[in-house]
Amino acid sequence: MSTPQNDDFDFIAREADRRRKRMIATGVAAVLIIATMVLLVGRFLKDAAPIAEIAEAEIVAPAEPEAYVVAAVPPPPRTNLRVTSTPPGAAVIVNGVATRLMTPADVSVVDGATNTVEVHRTGHRSVIRQVEGGQESSIAVELQPIPTPEPQRGADGELLPPPRGVIRVVSSSPGGPLPGADILVNGSPWPEPTPTNIEVEPRVPYHISVRMSGHRDAVTTVQAIAMRNPEDMREVILEMPVDRPDAAFMALKLRVAPPETEVFLNDEDVTGQRVLNLPANGHYVLRAEAPGYDPWLRAFDATVGVIDVSVILERPRFDPGRLSVDTGIDDAAIFVIPQREGRNQGREIGRGRVEGESLESGAYTLRVAHGPRNERVRGDVDISIPTGQHLHVRVGFRDGELVILNERTTAR
Repeated sequence: MSTPQNDDFDFIAREADRRRKRMIATGVAAVLIIATMVLLVGRFLKDAAPIAEIAEAEIVAPAEPEAYVVAAVPPPPRTNLRVTSTPPGAAVIVNGVATRLMTPADVSVVDGATNTVEVHRTGHRSVIRQVEGGQESSIAVELQPIPTPEPQRGADGELLPPPRGVIRVVSSSPGGPLPGADILVNGSPWPEPTPTNIEVEPRVPYHISVRMSGHRDAVTTVQAIAMRNPEDMREVILEMPVDRPDAAFMALKLRVAPPETEVFLNDEDVTGQRVLNLPANGHYVLRAEAPGYDPWLRAFDATVGVIDVSVILERPRFDPGRLSVDTGIDDAAIFVIPQREGRNQGREIGRGRVEGESLESGAYTLRVAHGPRNERVRGDVDISIPTGQHLHVRVGFRDGELVILNERTTAR
């Protein structure tokens, strides 16, 4: 039988044993921590010597990726060209680069090659000419005023504000935004640096350059969409590469429409490429074509960092004629479908009868459809609208087929 005194001795012994065990565990943990610290310090000291050697050595910037290291080429021979305009005071752009000169002006073009000369003047339609260097000593262009758009009214009959154009110009570098670049609009200095909004005439191309010390210029040609909302605008981001002698190239950025367009650079097929790195100082001719569209051609000098090009092909324009159609059926829908290559988009021009519809001259399919949906009757006939003439056609259905009953042409 234990006594209180024995119980106290047992308790004290157990507590002393636990304290010894805790002290041993703490000592082991401390030894492990010290060993780890010694190991880390040793590794640091081992690596410190190479780090010191690197710090004292000459620091060499990493080379550009091979795809971007392009050797410059010798500048091509150039010749003088006199550019005049009516009215004078128009900016001159040569091979995609602003000359900062106003007409009348003497500029230099590449001798023995195709050159693109653009002439811009506020309030006038721009003129673009292709010039063979050395074959012409001067060119004269006549600038046509941009007509004032007809006032438009809303559904309530009130006059709508005239459409406006706004281009927001933003400059950047490969590393991100780069504000504070100087701006040239059609070759003339803009009073505010980037980023800024520029009020322009809608649907008119504008040549825009940005420039900053330590960087190479970036260039684009852009036009604003006609907008009525004061907050709407078109943003243009121009990337200026760092001016480095070991990357002597120009980046030609391409946006192409329509998608089936074939693109050739100095007669080499580059279809599908969106960024071309070209040796600096070189002269390049960019050509684009697609079935049913007018061909497109521009020349560029690789004297800036980036030229951003919109290759947008346009449908050829043909002199108009007029068309009148009489179907004899009040609810008949009348459609015309152009037969020219690349133009198969038809449209409805009236119901039952059409008088003096203005259309491009040329061959069309005339389609007439009438009746309820589940019993609809449709027929096609071929017609040709002569240039500057008025074609009158009376059609009807015979045995379910559309036929021409009468056709005549009068003066437009």
